[in-house]
Amino acid sequence: MLTVLGEAGLMFRKEAFNKQFASADTDKSGTMDEVEFQQFFDKLIRLEEKDFQGLYQEMPREQADVEAAKGGGDDDDEEEEEDETPDDIKSLPLEEQEGAIIKKSFKQMLLGTLLVLVFSDPMVDVLSQIGRCTGVPAFYVSFLLAPLASNASELVASMKLASKKTSTSITQSLQCLEGAACMNNTFCLGIFFLLIYYQGLAWKFTAETLSIFFVQVLVFALVQKSTVQKKQDGFIIFLCYPLSLVFVYVLENYAHLD
Repeated sequence: MLTVLGEAGLMFRKEAFNKQFASADTDKSGTMDEVEFQQFFDKLIRLEEKDFQGLYQEMPREQADVEAAKGGGDDDDEEEEEDETPDDIKSLPLEEQEGAIIKKSFKQMLLGTLLVLVFSDPMVDVLSQIGRCTGVPAFYVSFLLAPLASNASELVASMKLASKKTSTSITQSLQCLEGAACMNNTFCLGIFFLLIYYQGLAWKFTAETLSIFFVQVLVFALVQKSTVQKKQDGFIIFLCYPLSLVFVYVLENYAHLD
């Protein structure tokens, strides 16, 4: 039993353990039944600090090094996340911080929305002009450049989180990207459909829609096949970006889909 306790990190001195065992063995049978065992451990966890003196022996140096290495690995894997709360909010009472964060978030989102309204139309004109000057269809130009501009905040935030290389930060990074995808597939897509309906726009997006659909099915299949995403999975997903352009080109020029 002394060995079992040692494996659990309770390095009793032999004489101290014998004394504790004799005290717990109330019927003096030389063994412990379930009740005596529970009372023994209940007494251990209730010991005060002064009672610990002389009870435990020092952990062997080799085992101490192993335990320290184990502890250091856990700290590396789950290092403390940096507190990114602004100083002006951090100085507020705890009950006021949540309201201040929400208020500041709404202000920043309102500012971002205004910037989008101001610069989105000129940006579309710039992309169209690039297409005319280079002779490349506007779709291909916008497909390459527009996502980098419209989703820049998510890309920067995800890269910053992923660079910390902890399980928590990687999870947050993926959640950020998933949030951007959900936003594009719901809110932005809904606006696009409303514009087609109210403006009476002709539907000329079959090839592009099929390309996006098949890419999402592929990504879904990669994610579902395993709970661990490896480097080759990321490489396949990265290749979806240029290959989708090739797919659209083939559909438009050979399958004659508009």
